[in-house]
Parts: sequence; C-alpha cells; structure tokens
Amino acid sequence: MKSAVFLKKHGLNRARDVIKQASDYAVYFRDMDSVCSPNEVLYYLWWEGELITFDTEKLRWVKSIYHDDNKYILDQLCELSELKRLIYSHEFVEYMGGVDKAKRDADQLEKSARFMHCMSRVPDISIEPVDENEIRGQAARLKKAIADVEACHPFLNKP
Repeated sequence: MKSAVFLKKHGLNRARDVIKQASDYAVYFRDMDSVCSPNEVLYYLWWEGELITFDTEKLRWVKSIYHDDNKYILDQLCELSELKRLIYSHEFVEYMGGVDKAKRDADQLEKSARFMHCMSRVPDISIEPVDENEIRGQAARLKKAIADVEACHPFLNKP
C-alpha cells in the first residue's frame, strides 16, 4: 500500500491536494520527495503500451523517461484510486467518531444483523423486514475503512 505510506508521510490534506490536482486521465501518481523535488507530484497513465506523464510546463502528456526499463519509476507509482479510497476511509471513520467508536459501531451492526436474522425466523413476531445482508455489508465497509486508517497509522491499533 504505497498510497498509505504517502498519506502517513504527508497527511490527509496533502493527499486531498494530490487528488484535486490530478488530471481526469491520470491513473497513478509519484511522490518526487524521494527523488529530488520536495512537494512535487507527477501523474502517470499507460497509453498504447507506453507510460506517459503529465508535463506541467507544457500542459500536455509526454512519454515518461525510462530508467532501467521503467522499473525504477514503476516501483514508485501509487494508484490514485487507492489514495481516494484511503481518504474516504479516513473521512468515514472520522464521521463515525474515530477508530474506537467506529469499531464498536461495526460490532453492533454485526450483532444487529444476527438479531434481525434470528427474529425474522420466529413465528408470530411481526417486525419490519430488514435486509440483514445490507447490514452486514455496512459493517464490512466500516471495518474496511477502519483497517485502511490503521494501515496508515499503525500506532492506532496498539492497546
């Protein structure tokens, strides 16, 4: 999860800026801090078998410079979709009240799904029909968001 490393290193606001500044066509980004240019990010995509990058001076896409058959560059590419997911996860967990509260809520959702499943099978009990799979799906999404946040901030899952 290279995007998690980027988010951990630069923070949520910088990650949001990277997404905001990306071209609509960009699929990857590369943090240039480790190369030579602090705070610079390059954007990439594959086009007809070639890795191309957006040239901010020429304002157009150009063929990327090759280093060792691109292995050097490829090792540093991060997926924009992954960074977007991590940002969403952070915002979701924050909205839920933080990691600890979100964990409790996810557990409660799972318990609710089990309860609704059991109650729906009891004769002569009239309850509103609830899709227990939808509740389980909500719990799973919340747990995935929590895992994303903890991957970016490993100190959060220490007792």
